[in-house]
Amino acid sequence: MPVFWTLFWLGFLGLPLMILIASVVRSGGSGSSGSHIWVYKGTHRKVRDATVKEVWQRQHPGKSWEKHERAQFTGCAIVLVIGFLIFLIWLAAEFFTLPEDQPGLRIFWQISAPILGGASAAAFIGIQSLITNYESTFLKTLHIIALVLMGIGVIGGLALTFIRVDLPISHHWVWVPAGATAVLLILQAIFSGVAKGKQRKQQARASASGGNLMLWVTAVMDFTKQYDIKNLDAVMKDAVQKLQWGELDDLLWDQDFFDRTESIILDLVNGKQISIQMDEIYQARESIIKAVQAFYFYSVKNISRYTIHPQIKKALKR
Repeated sequence: MPVFWTLFWLGFLGLPLMILIASVVRSGGSGSSGSHIWVYKGTHRKVRDATVKEVWQRQHPGKSWEKHERAQFTGCAIVLVIGFLIFLIWLAAEFFTLPEDQPGLRIFWQISAPILGGASAAAFIGIQSLITNYESTFLKTLHIIALVLMGIGVIGGLALTFIRVDLPISHHWVWVPAGATAVLLILQAIFSGVAKGKQRKQQARASASGGNLMLWVTAVMDFTKQYDIKNLDAVMKDAVQKLQWGELDDLLWDQDFFDRTESIILDLVNGKQISIQMDEIYQARESIIKAVQAFYFYSVKNISRYTIHPQIKKALKR
């Protein structure tokens, strides 16, 4: 593997590792101090050991333990990263043949390559955190396989380079699984967006249908002066009976009521979902749907201004 890419991948693997090691200092301070204890008031009987955080806060009143931990982490990370870069500079000088007559290129290889590798690792890790967004198990499995192949390629390529064995394939192939993970995440976003778009449209249609149904029920209850919402089955059956007796013709002449009735029937014919928000309406949904059908067909049969909708007429002939 060329010098630049060897140092790049060492930085890619090593710099995040230094950050991970530095994070060990952020313990949260929950461990026992061993130097201080808590005792019962008025006695010297031990309650428990004081924690590291409690001791520090007692020794530094008014200061923030969280800021102290962040400062420790930052300092430790800087020291480790600089130390690792120095190690890579030494390693490159000892292990590889560097261009002595091109100091700019030499510095670029020794310093810029591992820094670029570390920056690439940070971006790559950030992108890989999106793996939790996968809704498709198949795509998620392919993503994990690509990550494993990339890891094997990078570590295997570095190992062969340091034991001075020629790579069986070009080192550029390592980027193929990396690119595959990006493609899979894009596919996931596309499929998820399409699915969510369909879901939103279905919900919008369902909500409209559900709203029509609720308004329809309210109109019938208002006209019949029956407001027992907990006994909608009986209310609907009674309304259908009054319909057959001709007692509800005035309601049927209301164009808005008829349009709403027809809209509900069309939704049923077209197989659209109906979102019912009220538990009482949901429990009595069968009686309500039968009542809607009875009102509609009574209207088109007995009131000359109304005609059956072509889609409904076609559905009846199936």
